[in-house]
Amino acid sequence: MQRLRGKPVYPGSALGTAAVIRSAQGIPFLPAPVIDQMALAGHGARQEPLDLVLVTDDYSLAAGMHLPGHNVVAILCDQYDSAAKQLQVPTVVDLQGITEKAKDYDLVLVDAESGVVLLDPDGVTLSLYQAEQERISPRRRLFLDYTHQAVRTSDGREIRVLGRLQTTADIGRAMESGADGLFVPTASAVLPPHMDDEAQHETLLALGEECSGKAITVAGDAQTVSIPSLLRAATRTEYTLAVPLASGLPAFAGLLDYIAEARGYAIEEQLPIGPVKIAGVLSLTDAAKVDLSEFNLTRLIVVLPAEGLQSCHNLIAALDALVVEAANLMLPLEVVLPSPTESDLHALIGVGVAGVVVDPAHIQSAKSLIRTVSVADCRSELLGAP
Repeated sequence: MQRLRGKPVYPGSALGTAAVIRSAQGIPFLPAPVIDQMALAGHGARQEPLDLVLVTDDYSLAAGMHLPGHNVVAILCDQYDSAAKQLQVPTVVDLQGITEKAKDYDLVLVDAESGVVLLDPDGVTLSLYQAEQERISPRRRLFLDYTHQAVRTSDGREIRVLGRLQTTADIGRAMESGADGLFVPTASAVLPPHMDDEAQHETLLALGEECSGKAITVAGDAQTVSIPSLLRAATRTEYTLAVPLASGLPAFAGLLDYIAEARGYAIEEQLPIGPVKIAGVLSLTDAAKVDLSEFNLTRLIVVLPAEGLQSCHNLIAALDALVVEAANLMLPLEVVLPSPTESDLHALIGVGVAGVVVDPAHIQSAKSLIRTVSVADCRSELLGAP
């Protein structure tokens, strides 16, 4: 077992198989078995994804990789470029000579909270790691009843149905209705913006407990959401911060810098924090003003007019174009439409959204409709085909 220490730049811990990225004349090369498995995935072969720890001299080589058939669970590198696309996985940098020290397909244990990396860890260390993961893992309830099952269209497309939480009473209603996740909009009574850090931390912890481990997305920025509190609460619940993109790229970059500072301070003070994913949120009318490729996001959330899609055919065309743009960037797109009609849902399925955010009262009706239609039929209906 070899122990290395570097600088953590994205928190979390991971256990995976090393894949050393080597380059020749600026061209990156992956281990042959990784390439073979990518080829199988490209041909639709069913296989178990491999958890990879990418090892490289230059962070940008790993950040630019797309590896079908694999899960990238961590990145280890020597040189780090903050301007490169940032992957939201545990990352440790300033590891001199890491590509020579790590061997392809060795087991690697990464602690990106402290910056410690263990190459080829022994059995005792692995047991301690697994015990720690069980200790800090979110308290998740297993939802086995039909109400909570994920829904797919009749031709197999999975579409998430999230509950929009406007009031504290909505939490219980959304859970009873089988929401696949929860969405807290800006200015929701669930998380009032005037709270201090400690009060928000307690509220976020309580929200995670009440939601029994289901993923929660909170819309806002550093003015409405306490970033230190969110990072601390993320040790117990999967949280995503949905940042308003209409504020522009400078504001978005400033928020990411602030999150990095808050994360660094917590690490220095040895405060427990967890990973927070970053999504983007914008209204459909603002979409034409935003270049999505400039933002490093995990999801895109689009807020539709309250009157729905059928109020204007141009809205459907604009959403269709936005779904295509997001798909090219590998961004799942979810739509907020609190009280959708049946024709609204048909249109959303037809343009290919990955999820819908509705009020708790509409969760079950949305799920029921999704199960009975196909994407192909909804698309044909949208295009006016017979």
